[in-house]
Amino acid sequence: MILKFMERKIPPLLLMLIFGTVMWWHSRNYSSFLFEGKLSFILSILAFSLGGAIVIYAVGLFKKNDTTVDPTNPSKSSALVTEGIYKFTRNPMYLGFSFILVGWGFYLGTESIMFSFGFILYLSCFQIKNEERELEKIFGRDYVEYKKRVGRWLSFKI
Repeated sequence: MILKFMERKIPPLLLMLIFGTVMWWHSRNYSSFLFEGKLSFILSILAFSLGGAIVIYAVGLFKKNDTTVDPTNPSKSSALVTEGIYKFTRNPMYLGFSFILVGWGFYLGTESIMFSFGFILYLSCFQIKNEERELEKIFGRDYVEYKKRVGRWLSFKI
């Protein structure tokens, strides 16, 4: 019952900011440094930049297809976007947010980077599964076929 209550309650962007704040707080109060120096900084910039680029690109494709980016109400979806980055991931915005958190973790240089995996787990359980049920109702067979072709997080078929 409580699990059902938690579905789609926190917008993923806000959730990313919450997890980022927890990572910062943890790094200041309980962490030891795992990553230091130039390599940590370079990895943080790379992950953060990649995440930001993925999010911007994915949002642009939603706007181009004139569909909602509001993940708290998937019933407002008006188009099934399967082009561009959506050929490789069904959830590029969430993937991008995850890269941003990993980048933040590298920047902090502590084991707080592990919270980024908690973010992925939370999204998978309380956001994505519910969205998938809703999108299946809206787009039917097209969405079921899309799910078969493209992984929830990443898929590469060579």
